[in-house]
Amino acid sequence: MIKIKGNFEKALTFLASAKPWVSEAENLRHRALYLELTNAIRRVIWDKSRDPVCGTDTTPVWLDSLIAYWHEHRCAVITLNYDTLIELVASTTYKKRPEVPANQLYPIRFTPAVLQNGSIQIGSIMAEVPIETFKLFKLHGSINWFYSGRSDFFGEELFCVPCNGGLAAPWHRANGIDPDQVDWLRLNSGKTSLIIPPTLDKSVFFQHEALRSMWFQAGEALKRATRVVCLGYSLPSSDLTMAQFSKNCAPQNAVPFEIVDLSEKAECESKVEHFRRVIGEDTYEFRQKYSGDGCIQKYVVENLIHDPEEKSHARMDCHYLRSQPEEP
Repeated sequence: MIKIKGNFEKALTFLASAKPWVSEAENLRHRALYLELTNAIRRVIWDKSRDPVCGTDTTPVWLDSLIAYWHEHRCAVITLNYDTLIELVASTTYKKRPEVPANQLYPIRFTPAVLQNGSIQIGSIMAEVPIETFKLFKLHGSINWFYSGRSDFFGEELFCVPCNGGLAAPWHRANGIDPDQVDWLRLNSGKTSLIIPPTLDKSVFFQHEALRSMWFQAGEALKRATRVVCLGYSLPSSDLTMAQFSKNCAPQNAVPFEIVDLSEKAECESKVEHFRRVIGEDTYEFRQKYSGDGCIQKYVVENLIHDPEEKSHARMDCHYLRSQPEEP
């Protein structure tokens, strides 16, 4: 019997790794439990994502504006999140950007899940006109990405379920209408979620050439950056992979690195020192102005929205900002 308690990250790392001191049968049992827990993580996130965001079927202005900014400036967006909020918002038309299908955001190629059984002609789906937009590097995978679940999956075809319907999609699902239902049904033949849980050793997932390519492309984008904005990521000391990635792929000359973190204002100095200590003193120009509840919304409103009317609407969307005076 396997008892998992204490540090969940260490427990998943233990289950995912082959141990030379146990039998092959036991290693396989550990691997099976690890895959089951991975799918359980996906189900939890998926169920949460089926709830209407912010109690409305309309995208908050600040979020639409953020993604519009990414689109307009062709940003490189690196995320460790598994959810599909960004893809859902990008899939709907906004006044400052066109509708962008999820597969055009990803820097690597996925086969649409609807094609898994080969019942639909590939040409009718793949012939999309390329859209010049931002790139979304989901370094830890996504709840809409799937693979076989094998420990050795080099060269394997990767599948994804498109994200359709914007933030209205959860409301439609509540009424029994799921725009992605056909795609999900196509994945009932043994596919496993391609998400990389918070394990200490992630090397098994980097063997696939497409995933390695995504990390490489993200590193090259970081090297070319003229500014880095870190939204909501606290850089845990145990995340050695991201610490080394951020350090080794830092631009040749130190560029501004803005930390926008939920830590309270009194903790900002220690947060900046934490990033300096973990990544390196001279790698970036670390600083933090925005912190606490609503810090991401406030950063977007004050730095990325320049139209006065849009800025006013965005502030009204953010209950954290309604009672605060506007900065000159």
